[in-house]
Order: sequence, then structure tokens, then C-alpha cells
Amino acid sequence: MSAAERARFAARLRDPAGPRDGAVESRRKGAFLLRALVLQRLAAALRRAGLRALLVKGAALALTHYAPPWSREMDDVDLLVRAKDHDAVVRTLVAAGFVPGEPTADRALSRGMFHETQLYAQLGPTGVLVEVHDALDKLVARAVRYEAIFARATAAPGLDGLLVPCPEDHALLVVLHAAGHELRHEVGLVDLDRLLASGLDVSILEAHARAARLETALYVALSALDAAGSPHVPAELLRRLAPSPLRAGLLALVYAPRDVPIAKSAPRLGLPWVLRQIPLRDDLLAYASGVFRYAAVRALERARGA
Repeated sequence: MSAAERARFAARLRDPAGPRDGAVESRRKGAFLLRALVLQRLAAALRRAGLRALLVKGAALALTHYAPPWSREMDDVDLLVRAKDHDAVVRTLVAAGFVPGEPTADRALSRGMFHETQLYAQLGPTGVLVEVHDALDKLVARAVRYEAIFARATAAPGLDGLLVPCPEDHALLVVLHAAGHELRHEVGLVDLDRLLASGLDVSILEAHARAARLETALYVALSALDAAGSPHVPAELLRRLAPSPLRAGLLALVYAPRDVPIAKSAPRLGLPWVLRQIPLRDDLLAYASGVFRYAAVRALERARGA
């Protein structure tokens, strides 16, 4: 990280909204109001159907940890649902006017392994992407106790019908999602910093991260914040999460834990992505088993297509 990049990222941590420009502020407010309408439609549809969903990441954090809320920019709205409720939630939202994304013809068997369904809320000429997740991992879900996360959740501010996670769970989910994207998105690091600044219980965060086998990803995210000068990183937690020399060497091949950007190479999907996830996975046996299972399903899909 160059001195200029470090200074820019540190400034973003101090003030996520950035310079107060009238045109930019107006655009952000307009986008926020648009998302607010979508959130109201989501909440009303789920409330009528008696279904529960967690609002997570940007849309939830904008309401709970950013001031003003439109300073947290985002491209989509993320809902987390129980796996058993996933199909019912999707059907309910489609019936309420949300438009399904185009299905991928050759993914009939493997589509569910990505743990998300994309829907669009059409508001005039504008569409807002809504992603319905039953897990925030890709391909191989970690052992996250989602039922416990739902049990600890509270009502989303002003949105009867939607929930938000407690701060410790939200930090875990932010890191989990960031790990799946190779911690490339700075906004996820800023989100984690805001959650840390809110005074969450560090011991609970650590316990939940270890239970979910997310220690290394949390360590990398905290290291990047610490290197940028965040005053909210618990030094003792960072020390306890430090990887073994072997894992540290493996991490160094792909990631720079005390840098931004953290990933050393340009993003590539497919096998390169699968391999670059290995240093971040503390559940290597489960991950390897899941990857082989996915490969077998994809081979079957290709054979059927041929």
C-alpha cells in the first residue's frame, strides 16, 4: 500500500461519506429513497406471508451504523433467510411483483450451491437488485449457526417484517461475505470498522468466528484496518487470531493482510477463485469435499448439456 493509498483509505474510515458535494449528496439521497421504497415493499410482502428475513450488509448497516444513512452507498439489497424458507420467500416476493433474474440454462443442478437467488424490484425505469441468500458463502458453506443468528436478531428500524443481526453477528456476516470476494471491496472493511466502533463484544465476535471457522478471514480484515490506522481494532484479538507460520506463508502467496487492496492479483472466477479461497478457509477438509461435490455436479450438468 503506497502512502497515498494508505492516507486515502484512512480518510475513508474516518468519514465514509467523503467530501460533502451538493450534487453527490443529492444523488446519494435519491438512491437511498429508492432503496427505502424497495425495503418497504419487501417488509410488507414478508409480513403478510408470515415469513422472517434478515436485512444484512449495506441496506441494514445504512440504517443502524451510518449517519446520514445515504452515506453508505450500495448496488443491491441483501436478504438472509433460513434455508427451509428460501423458496417460500422467493415465491412470496415474485407474487408481490419482484422479477426473477434470468436463470442460467446449464445450472439446473448447481444453481443452489451458490446459496442465492436474484430478484429485481422495478420502480419505473429503474431496477434495484435484491439477493435472497440462505448462506453468505459460495459453493461450500461454513458452519455458521444461522438459526442462532436469527434468534439474536432484532427488528429493522422502521421496517416491520424485517430483522437485522446483532452487531457481533453482523460483523461475522460482513467478514464472511468479504472473504467470498477475496476481501477486494473496501466498503466491507469500512462496514467492519463501523461495527467495531459501535462497541460490540469482542469476545463474542471471536467465539462466533471460531465456531464458524472464520478466524483467518477475520484476522486478514482486522490486519488491513489496523495497518490503515483504525483505532477500533482490538490488538489482543488480532494477536490471538494470528495464523500459524504455515498458514501465514500460504496467505502471503495470494493476499497481503496488512495492505489495501488485500488480494494481490486481479479477480478471476472458476478454478483460480477456488484456489485463492484455500488460504482463507479454516475448514479445509469440508471445503475440499464441497469443491469436489460441486465439480461432480458441474460435470454432470455439462454431460447432460452435451
